[in-house]
Amino acid sequence: MNSRIIHPGRPSRLDIELDLMPTDRIFQRWARSVGAGIPAEQWSDTHTQASELPPGAAIFVDQYICHSPHQVRQFLHAWYRGQDPSAEIARRFGFSREGVYLHWRAVLWSAKAVFERTDCVHVLMQKHLQTLEAA
Repeated sequence: MNSRIIHPGRPSRLDIELDLMPTDRIFQRWARSVGAGIPAEQWSDTHTQASELPPGAAIFVDQYICHSPHQVRQFLHAWYRGQDPSAEIARRFGFSREGVYLHWRAVLWSAKAVFERTDCVHVLMQKHLQTLEAA
């Protein structure tokens, strides 16, 4: 399997390395567990609603975010709990259109390194990766 997932015929800035997808999914699930819990119909009709994290993992991820640098914490809340488009998030944080996606991926790489050392989150990441690889 490729290390990068691209939708054939329609590349997207949201396409990320396979290695980062489980971390992204953890943050999606965190947003449902501890976050705003926005129903799928408010995002888009095609958005797949993430399930909530188990309590231990939700608490760990929330603590990770709470102890992150201010800009990272604000970015994670805007990206995963907010409803603003990426262009608005980029403007708010002083990024270019491309820069916001680079920052998002850098935040994911940093979180991935921590999450892999934490059993309650790492197990969930492994399950998600296995599901992706089986698809």
